[in-house]
Amino acid sequence: MLINIKFFCKILAVKGEKNVKKLSVLAVLVLFMSVFSTAQAEVRAGAFSYGLSTGGYFFEGNQGYKDTVSLGFRAGYNFTENWEAEFFANGMPSEFEDYKDGKHIDIFTVGMEGLYHFMPRNRFVPYLAMGLGGIYYTSEDDRFDHSKFMIDYGVGFKYFVTENLSLRTDLRHLVPFGEDDKFIDNPHDLHNDVMLSFGISYDFEGVKEDPYPQAAEQTTPEVIPDTDKDGVSDNIDKCADTPYGSETDQYGCPPDADRDGVPDIADRCPGTPASIVVDKSGCSPDTDRDGIFDYQDSCQGTPAGVSVDEKGCPPDADKDGVTDSLDQCPQTPVGTPVNKEGCIEAIDTGVSILLKVEFDSGKSVIKPKYHKELQTVAVFMKEHPEATATIVGHTDNTGKRQANMLLSKSRANSIRQHLIDKFGIERFRIKAIGYGPDKPVASNATQEGRQKNRRIVALFETSPIQ
Repeated sequence: MLINIKFFCKILAVKGEKNVKKLSVLAVLVLFMSVFSTAQAEVRAGAFSYGLSTGGYFFEGNQGYKDTVSLGFRAGYNFTENWEAEFFANGMPSEFEDYKDGKHIDIFTVGMEGLYHFMPRNRFVPYLAMGLGGIYYTSEDDRFDHSKFMIDYGVGFKYFVTENLSLRTDLRHLVPFGEDDKFIDNPHDLHNDVMLSFGISYDFEGVKEDPYPQAAEQTTPEVIPDTDKDGVSDNIDKCADTPYGSETDQYGCPPDADRDGVPDIADRCPGTPASIVVDKSGCSPDTDRDGIFDYQDSCQGTPAGVSVDEKGCPPDADKDGVTDSLDQCPQTPVGTPVNKEGCIEAIDTGVSILLKVEFDSGKSVIKPKYHKELQTVAVFMKEHPEATATIVGHTDNTGKRQANMLLSKSRANSIRQHLIDKFGIERFRIKAIGYGPDKPVASNATQEGRQKNRRIVALFETSPIQ
C-alpha cells in the first residue's frame, strides 16, 4: 500500500517550490484568457471535469509538522446540474518541527467527495462538499511512514471564465483519525486540519440547459378564404352563400332543427317530421285549406269555411258520424243508427239504445245533467208516432236481489214519467220494467264490470206495446 502511495506522490511531483510557481503562472494565464471570453457558462449535467490546485495546509496544534503548501488534482462527474462526484488527491511537502536542521516528510490525501452546486446556471457557482478518504505520511528513511482514515467537509465556489474553464477556491476541514506516529510525542489520535486551495478546472461534454430557449420558428399559416364571412372557411363550408350575419353550424349552414331542408331562419313551420315533403317556407301542403296540414288531416277535403278540430275533421258532438254543421238531431245517443241528417232511422224490427243516465246509490232521482240525453228519446218518438218504447232498468249483484229488482224498476219508471211529464209523450207508448241483477252484460267480480251492469236501456218497437 505504501509503495503505491509513494509512486502516486512522485507522479504529482509535489516537492519544492518550483511546481507551486508553475501552477501559479498557469492560473494567471487562465485568468488572462478569461477576460476575452464572452461565452455563457454553467454547470452541465453529464459533464466530466479535471483540475489542478495549490494552496496552504495547516496542521492542528502539536502534531509535530510544519504548516506547508499543497498541490492537488481533482477529477469529477456531474450526475445532474446540482450533484457532482469528485476524486481528489493532494500532496503536502513538510518537515518535523522537532528537528533543528529539519527532516523532510511528504503528506498525501486521497478520497472522494460529493458536491452540491447552488445556482448551477450562473457564472458564479457556490457549493458544499463532504467526502471520505485517507491521509498518508511518508519519510525518506521509512521510519515515520504511517496512514490514517479521514473525513472532510467544507465549501467552495467556481467561477466560469469560459464555457468549459473555471477558477475555483476550496476550503476544507479534514479530520484524520487513527494511531499517531510513535516517534512523535503527541497523546491525541484525532486531529483537525484545514486546507485552503485555489485552482483551475476544465469541464467537457455534458448537456447544457438553454436558459433562453428560442421560440419555434413562426410560419405564416395559409389563409383560406371565407367568401360569405360566416366564420367557416370555404374548404369546409357546405353553404357558401349564407347571408351575412346569419347563425351557422360547423359546416357553415344555417341551423335546421327539423331537418326538412329549410333553415330555421326561413322555416315558418318548425318541427315538421323529417319524412314530410315541405314547400320553400318549410310547411307541409294543406290541400283543403282548413288550417290542418295534410300529414295531420284525418278528414281531407273538408269544405271551405267549415270549422274543424285538431285532426282536420268537422266536430261531431254526438259521435253519430254526421258533423254538427249537418246534424239536425245533435244529441243522438251513441250507437243509435241515424240517417244523413243525423236523426234516428225509422225502426223496422227493433233497436235498443243505452241511455247514459246514472243514479246515486240506492236512489232513482234523475239528475238535471241527463235531461238532454232523454230529450233525444222524446224527439225520436215525436218524429215516429208509430214507435213505442220500453225503458228497462238493470243493477249489479250488490245487495239483496229483491231490493235490486225494486230499484231497477223504480229508475225505469222515473225515466218513463219524465218523458211523459216533460215532453208530452203518450203514456200508452212507454212501458217501464226492471230486471235487477238478472241480466248482466259483464262480470260482477270487478268494479268495472259492475258499473257496466248498472244501466238503463230504451228499447224501441214499431208495433204497439201489449
